[in-house]
Amino acid sequence: MGTDEEVAGELERSAGRARARGGAAAAAAFLQQAAELTSDPGTRAERALDAAYAKHEAGASEAALEMLAVAATGPLDALQSGRLELLRAQIAFHTTRGSEVPGMLLDAAKTLAPLDPTSARETYLHALDAAVINGGGDAVHIAEAALTAPTPDAPARPADLLLDGLATALTRGYAAGAPGLRRALEAFRDSPHADPRQDRGKDRWLWLAGRNAVAIFDEDLVEILARRNVQLARESGALATLPAALSFLSISSVLMGELARADELATEATPARSKPTCATSSADSASPRVDS
Repeated sequence: MGTDEEVAGELERSAGRARARGGAAAAAAFLQQAAELTSDPGTRAERALDAAYAKHEAGASEAALEMLAVAATGPLDALQSGRLELLRAQIAFHTTRGSEVPGMLLDAAKTLAPLDPTSARETYLHALDAAVINGGGDAVHIAEAALTAPTPDAPARPADLLLDGLATALTRGYAAGAPGLRRALEAFRDSPHADPRQDRGKDRWLWLAGRNAVAIFDEDLVEILARRNVQLARESGALATLPAALSFLSISSVLMGELARADELATEATPARSKPTCATSSADSASPRVDS
């Protein structure tokens, strides 16, 4: 009954062990209970924010919003506030696909830029993707802003190359951006496969990389990246991303002429995608519409 920091700390460590086994939902539950048992306001807000991210990853966006409300009571530092606004925008994209979402993501990217350049660059990627999926109206404006993003650490990560390639294609045209896109996608292909039990790192962008492999008409890259994305989602227990990963692999199988496999994958994806809390992307975001 009440609060208990010792138990809360053990629950937080248990969340890490659960995530290491691909138990995203279990990790989210442990983090939520840890926040509820925490008496210190700052620590409680931090744990609630971590729980919100875990809930969203596990496909429970409504529960994630509830934890965000707890985290918002604070106190939060500037970086935590930026992470809170980022997740709020990601959940809005997932649940409503509203026209305001790209702008929300762009604002979060600008907030994070001086605090966490790596997260800022990835948030620009989120914003670009959301704009394209929503019809592209804000895409060029966001791409122009992305070109001013903090310089990546050396060497540039595949996600950094992808951001630069997309921003160049959207601001200067396909011919100018395609070589950079190819370099980015080949970097995703050639870099070591991340341990799905740990932070997904570069592999969280495999679904976007796969879609853009269609843009450069490289069927081998499409197949490799789409397969790896499904594998990662399965192994990490990421129910929020698995339906879109399955959908895109299904679509790429159609392009390859493997219709039986495409039907099997689409059937697996359909039940989960019918529930808004389980899918990060609709069929639109899993389709081979390309960002360039």
